[in-house]
Amino acid sequence: MFIDRDERKPFKIPTAGLQTGICYALIDLGTQESTWLGQVKTKKQIMMIFELAEDFMDDGRPMVVSQTYTNKFTEKSLIVQHLTSWFGEIKPDFNLQSVLGKAANLTIEINKSSDGLKSYPNIKAISPLKRTEIAPARVNPIVLLDLKHYDETSFIALPKWVQTKVEKSPEYKKLKGLDLP
Repeated sequence: MFIDRDERKPFKIPTAGLQTGICYALIDLGTQESTWLGQVKTKKQIMMIFELAEDFMDDGRPMVVSQTYTNKFTEKSLIVQHLTSWFGEIKPDFNLQSVLGKAANLTIEINKSSDGLKSYPNIKAISPLKRTEIAPARVNPIVLLDLKHYDETSFIALPKWVQTKVEKSPEYKKLKGLDLP
């Protein structure tokens, strides 16, 4: 008997720099654990996924890039910084669902994992399209997953790796009756 290896193919990484993208998915990841400097912390997180207008996978579908945010509205939070640079001044009652289907210019940077073995894209900045730019047509269907108003169809529409992340949250486990001691 052998331990199964992760047999996923390495994924194609988008081109670093300025790219036009459309936000097509907004996902409530629930409370997620992370380790920082040896300490385990929990934070409520959300994710936005953008399809890219100029980078494509081998099968012709647009490449996507995601950004995970702490679900916290403070001036210093990355999500508030990104939304402010994209939409201008935002208030605490900003309807986050309004980003769905909206085009933006994304500054993408490629980072290495801590062990240096993997590369992955991050969204460094988000800004509005220039007035002369025309938003590209969206290819992927809009996906909204809100764990407070759960919809199984939206969950199934998520990429498997995002489903796995959501499944780890206590909010999802409670929804599914899996939070038993």
